[in-house]
Formats: sequence, C-alpha cells, structure tokens
Amino acid sequence: MLIHTLIQYLESHRRLVVPQLGTFIVKEPGRSVVFSELLKRDDGVLRGLLRAGGMGELEAAGEIDRFVFEVRHAAEHGGEYPLPGFGVLAAGPNGTVAFRYD
Repeated sequence: MLIHTLIQYLESHRRLVVPQLGTFIVKEPGRSVVFSELLKRDDGVLRGLLRAGGMGELEAAGEIDRFVFEVRHAAEHGGEYPLPGFGVLAAGPNGTVAFRYD
C-alpha cells in the first residue's frame, strides 16, 4: 500500500518525504525522479495519505517504519529494494541509499 500511495502522490506533486529515509523529488513529471537523504524529517504527509487510505494512526506509522527498515536492510546488505512500476532503492556510496528511476 505504501509504494502505491507514494507513486500515486508523486504523479501530481513535486515531492514526498519518507520519514527517517529521505525525499523523492520529481524533476520532470513522468521522466525524472531523484531521491535525497538530506530531507527526511517527518512532515506528516505520507502518514496522512496512508490514513486517508483507511489505515489507523499506529498502522500507518508501522507501515512507514517497516518500509524504512526493509530498504535500509537491503541497502546495508548490498541488495536492492524494488518499487514496482517506479524504480529501485539500493546501496549508494558511503553507506547511503540511492534511487534508480524506471
């Protein structure tokens, strides 16, 4: 649900913060999306979107925490975390998380 929500939101908005992970920024709609770990402070938008989709407050927070954990775990172990229909999060230089847009 989180990945679908993220993709759908970025179709009509310029950025979305994933708390404690980073921000997806749309450079050119439908053509270019980048990811920055510099902006990761929770602005409440993602949690609000998940709640609007029918999740409770704790369930939405848990969904975000689980996503962040799974992405970081994959990156730390040299793997990739696919975002079907959107791109791939993987290990970047110096222990960072990098994003490759499809």
